[in-house]
Amino acid sequence: MIEKGGIMSICVTSDDFENCRFIFKDTLKFVLGTLNGLCKSYSLPQEFCKGEMNHDEITELNWKSKESEWKPYLINDVLALGIIF
Repeated sequence: MIEKGGIMSICVTSDDFENCRFIFKDTLKFVLGTLNGLCKSYSLPQEFCKGEMNHDEITELNWKSKESEWKPYLINDVLALGIIF
């Protein structure tokens, strides 16, 4: 689904697997505010909230050595979204 020049959601299916379907949604298009704000308004436990990370410090050259910084951040991002939605 495309709206106002951006992809809101995309559905991926497979002919190889029956009933196999993945829907990816850009939550920024569906909600107002930040994920951190949603976590607070839904009173999510702190262990599921994403925390802070300086995105500018992760580059194509150092991403592997900084995995211990970005991986927990992204895992919590997905967990928080899963709980909220």
